[in-house]
Amino acid sequence: MLLDVLSILFLIGFAFKLGRAFVTGSVQLRGEKEPLRRQDNPQKFKQTMGILTVIYVLLVAMLNWIFVVPLFFHSR
Repeated sequence: MLLDVLSILFLIGFAFKLGRAFVTGSVQLRGEKEPLRRQDNPQKFKQTMGILTVIYVLLVAMLNWIFVVPLFFHSR
């Protein structure tokens, strides 16, 4: 139960950071002093946001496979 809550909170935080980066056009990456801005380097921004989006989709799919799919098999 605690793992469910923590994973959902993590996904909400990740979605907030990802959405804010898409809206503002700027994302602060760990280890970088300056934020990555869409205006300064559009190609690197698109690549970075694409990678972060794929990671988010894979995390959601993995957590659905772990927590939601067993509900359908054990309900029979």
